[in-house]
Amino acid sequence: MSSLEKWRKAFRDEECRRYLFGKLPTKISFLVLSWLPKGSKILDLGCGTGRNSIFLAKKGMIDYGVDFLEEAIKDAEKRAEKRNVKIGFLVSDITKRIPFPSSYFDAVISNVVLTSIGRKIKKVASEIFRVLKDDGLLFLYEPSVNDEYYKSYETNGKIICKDDGIERKLFDEEILKRVFSNFEFLGAKENSYKGVMFGRLYKRSFIFAVFRKRHST
Repeated sequence: MSSLEKWRKAFRDEECRRYLFGKLPTKISFLVLSWLPKGSKILDLGCGTGRNSIFLAKKGMIDYGVDFLEEAIKDAEKRAEKRNVKIGFLVSDITKRIPFPSSYFDAVISNVVLTSIGRKIKKVASEIFRVLKDDGLLFLYEPSVNDEYYKSYETNGKIICKDDGIERKLFDEEILKRVFSNFEFLGAKENSYKGVMFGRLYKRSFIFAVFRKRHST
């Protein structure tokens, strides 16, 4: 089963959808608001059903969202229309190309997206660099190497969650610096809390990180 098929199956499963596709904005949206002025042009990478895109648009940002799951994008469009916000949602596989011109965005956000794209992460990093303006910001919120839920499924260095069948990768500051080595690193912070996943309690740990695109030469 392909990655797309696994995500499609997870989206259609009510329990998986509840845990993997939330409705409320996540902490990354509030981080963005503390860094950027209204009117900033933002790309929500792997936007899912648009919870962060919609929140940021309501706060005065110019928002675009991409996801390779057509069902999620359709849901995001309906939610945005209901909340009377205009967002440019597109169905697209970011591991191939981000469908926007170079130097187009003031910021890109990735909320628990890079964790499931596997070996193509460097390609995605290159595409993020391309679509950001000089001095544009990249905001990341990805599962930490200390996350108990994902680590509970680790076997021989590989993490495949039995709850959804999707392979995951975990991050720390040094891993992210290596992946985004052509960016300027501005800082990182780990966030931990107790959370329930599929009926079981875990210590969840995620890492916030902010990078800035270096000037093109």
